[in-house]
Amino acid sequence: MDSQTVVAWMQVAVGAMGLAQGYASWRAGRLSAAAFAPGAAMMAMGIAILTSGWVSSVFWTIAAIGSGRILQQMFTSRDRAGMWLGLIFSVLAMPIVVIELRYDDLSTWQFAAFAALGSILVTLMVTLIVRLTRSYRRVALPSA
Repeated sequence: MDSQTVVAWMQVAVGAMGLAQGYASWRAGRLSAAAFAPGAAMMAMGIAILTSGWVSSVFWTIAAIGSGRILQQMFTSRDRAGMWLGLIFSVLAMPIVVIELRYDDLSTWQFAAFAALGSILVTLMVTLIVRLTRSYRRVALPSA
């Protein structure tokens, strides 16, 4: 078994755990609107890698929808921990996008997709920096 197959099966397993956690939160009555998105996206990526043809295309589409939902969650995060995690994710993902655009031999649609992702990440970083700055400005520090 090659490393790509192992990674794909690990993605399916982690996605299944995420879906199970979403199901458990639903059974407990504390389901958020996007509890299933991370697990579904991860599992769909694994299945898309393991399959081919139209089945793979369907699961890549599901993974893209789940990933879009995750990005939406990052943009609408209200707590500081969520905003910090979104900022860290954006800072870590941005070099990957830049390296792909600069050094990889991309087709036109791949270049457009990475450029769009880069612009989304820059927008997310700026939005989160502004929101974090505003959230810390509202904190009342005790005076001596």
